[in-house]
Amino acid sequence: AFLKIIDGEDRDRISGLFENAFEKKNGSQFMTRACIRKSGLERRHVQLSFVFEKTISDDSGCLFGVIHDITESVNALNAVKRASLHDSLTGLPNREKMMDDFDMAIKRTKRSGISTGLVLMDVDHFKSINDSHGHPTGDALLQLVAERLQNNIRDTDTVSRLGGDEFAIVHTSTDVPRGTLAMLDRIYKAFEAPFEIEGKKIFASISSGISLAPINGLDMEELIKFADLALYRAKQDGKACYRFFDEELDKKVRERRNIESFLLEAISNKQFQLYYQPIINCASRKVICLEALIRWHHPQLGFIPPDKFISVAEDTGDIIQIGQWVLEQACTDALSWPKHVSVSVNVSAVQFRNNGSNDFFESVVSALEKTGLEPSRLEIEITERVILGDNTRVLCQLNALRDLGVKVVLDDFGVGYSSLSYLQQFRLNKLKLDRSFLPEGGMTEQAEVIISAIAGLGKSLGLTTCAEGVETIEQFERIRQEGYVQAQGYLFAKPAPVDELTGIFDTELTPASSLQR
Repeated sequence: AFLKIIDGEDRDRISGLFENAFEKKNGSQFMTRACIRKSGLERRHVQLSFVFEKTISDDSGCLFGVIHDITESVNALNAVKRASLHDSLTGLPNREKMMDDFDMAIKRTKRSGISTGLVLMDVDHFKSINDSHGHPTGDALLQLVAERLQNNIRDTDTVSRLGGDEFAIVHTSTDVPRGTLAMLDRIYKAFEAPFEIEGKKIFASISSGISLAPINGLDMEELIKFADLALYRAKQDGKACYRFFDEELDKKVRERRNIESFLLEAISNKQFQLYYQPIINCASRKVICLEALIRWHHPQLGFIPPDKFISVAEDTGDIIQIGQWVLEQACTDALSWPKHVSVSVNVSAVQFRNNGSNDFFESVVSALEKTGLEPSRLEIEITERVILGDNTRVLCQLNALRDLGVKVVLDDFGVGYSSLSYLQQFRLNKLKLDRSFLPEGGMTEQAEVIISAIAGLGKSLGLTTCAEGVETIEQFERIRQEGYVQAQGYLFAKPAPVDELTGIFDTELTPASSLQR
């Protein structure tokens, strides 16, 4: 009768223990745990302690036992265990639980061949939402994001919160990648609707990176890394999208790893070199400034173009050290030029937002003091990426540079936001027309209108205007007629090392003379 109230999973095991005790007879004892459930009652956890006692009259005997109800202890232990494996804010499984789930899914893939996908997700611009609306709203948004993700996956899939605004989905499917794509399409369609939090409508998108087993391998750590790299690509491609890991991405990842590993030693081994491209005065055709452009010649990898390593240096933080070297080297080189010639240095947004003890303004002061270059001969070129975000901190540093005598140039003007409010907030000295408005095949009607408008804007605001990317005589004549003060491009001179600049300061870099050189 006692065995009948024991749960089915435990019944056979307990029955076996009873039979074994009767076979061993006198002195046989055991202790175990089981679940019991009487008709109409809830399931209870019990601890069983039994001992076999032989009767005096014959060789038979019976089992004597004590049953302890340990339900409360077991429930408390399970609650602690569950809490350790779940996120307190959203109630979703946490990183540790996700790792366990993913490991088990990969093992199933090895046994059955059913594919497993890992989707890593970030909420786009979450920091900005958190900062602008407050942390309570940010927390509420994360809870709603978790809910929306859960509502758009199957019962066999699991969604986890890894921390911050990072989420993960472990997905299994017999139809990869179509099954994975179907799930992603449901999720992304769901995120088109705004989140309503305390009467406010907040739009939030997600970026996702996906790796698939066995297509991308069966090593858990590698698959996580691959999904993370695919997520990084999704962010690079404009966010609010998803990307799968593939061979092409793998190739780029290997290239990136090589660049990352060699970046640190590049400065100490003097592998970086500065090239300079002249900026001329449109009226006199003489050089009035030289833009410093970094070049990297690696002994094994050969020439590595800036667009291959600058973004990597920004991500790793090495741009701070590289940027300081560029500043100091450019200032040093400029000392040997005529005093009316300035040097222009491009600056990354990361340098302005460095949270170290020395901010960018201090690094400029350090370079000027170390080299002895007059502040008025240094130009700092920034893009809108510098201005976006922490405006107050950037504004303070730019104003301090202006007060010091350093000129501030807004590069690539005309693309991006090109907000006129920037021209009010920030004390700029120069606008550089983006080279995209001077295409090789000739200027479009719209481009000519923009070129003329920027020239007029600069004149009205008292800003110097410079057109970069000038490659033909026709382009030069057009921008000169519009009133651009300066010009830069291959028509006048290509970037060159400092030791090849001899004589360039005494020559009028007219289009005709530069084409003959």
